[in-house]
Amino acid sequence: DSETKSLAPLFKSHPKTTALSQTTGNSRFTDDEPIRPFTLHAAYVVIPTANSTFSGLDDTEAKAALGDDLVAVLQACDLKKSVYDFEANNAFKVPGHPATPEFSNEYVFLPAGTTSQYGSQPVGLVLATSYRLALIAANMVKLKDLTLKGKPTLDPRTAPQPDGYTPYDFFRGDKKKTDNMFDNPEELKEITGEFEKKSQYHFYIEPQTCTAFPDEDGGLVVNLACQGMDSPRTMISSYLGIPQNHIQMNARRVGGAFGGKASRCIPIAVLSSYCALKYERPVRFVLPREVDMAINAGRQEIACDYRALVDEKTGKIKALKLKLHYAQGSTKDIGDIHIQLFANTIDSVYQIDNMFL
Repeated sequence: DSETKSLAPLFKSHPKTTALSQTTGNSRFTDDEPIRPFTLHAAYVVIPTANSTFSGLDDTEAKAALGDDLVAVLQACDLKKSVYDFEANNAFKVPGHPATPEFSNEYVFLPAGTTSQYGSQPVGLVLATSYRLALIAANMVKLKDLTLKGKPTLDPRTAPQPDGYTPYDFFRGDKKKTDNMFDNPEELKEITGEFEKKSQYHFYIEPQTCTAFPDEDGGLVVNLACQGMDSPRTMISSYLGIPQNHIQMNARRVGGAFGGKASRCIPIAVLSSYCALKYERPVRFVLPREVDMAINAGRQEIACDYRALVDEKTGKIKALKLKLHYAQGSTKDIGDIHIQLFANTIDSVYQIDNMFL
């Protein structure tokens, strides 16, 4: 109509600049890079259930089936280095680096004898001469004495608070004034309710993907589908003890992400780099879709209980109290950032002056 036309170019559809290239298959992603000679292919060995333990890995069947095509089966106790302990649950913490404290309670591989924090948690890694053989070998490696200790708690409202976590309080305006408004609402109408949102998978086009190979002077070339290269480079440098300027990071395309490759690309980047230097061969690490979805889950599940005071004459929300139960998962990751974003944007365009979360 005339009003819409007067607001042009608003409301006018525009094709995505890369749409034609992507839909015709001409766009190249990280995993489209040619496979280099003598490349080793990596695949996770995972523990199937949360709240479970195992005593070790049995690769007898896999070795018998694959022979020399199975190059290695690694677990936490095999990853030795001088500075950081791969068996500790602070595996992704780099002291003094502002971008990494959020990873301070995460395992690279769940050590034997330790209770699993979630289903499909990585406990090891296989390296084979082809992608297909790596996946076959990973499925053939057995977990010794696998024991389920009990059902995990899945409800955000009743799930236990992990160690090291503290409730986050946020308020806008004067907290005492907000409390007084709810104690004495006068002409304001109180509305109560609850809101729940289940987890959402990011469903990026390309799964978590990394290739790494040794470079001259003990360096590395790392091709990584990621949303940022600073933290992966810092982690790789700290883990392997090599200068950051000896690590060439390449990101041809993010491959879709929606937040899913902000931090979850780091584990495969570190492991690919470690294996590339250890075995002096290129390493390709691509998570199958079902493994990727199980390990990296998605956006956090939330449950909210709210109380709002509304001026019935104007329809404006004068005050809001909200209790948020946030299912961050087994590790901190970047959950603190998400909580702050939630707190600062919960009122959207309404700009509620008196709010406590």
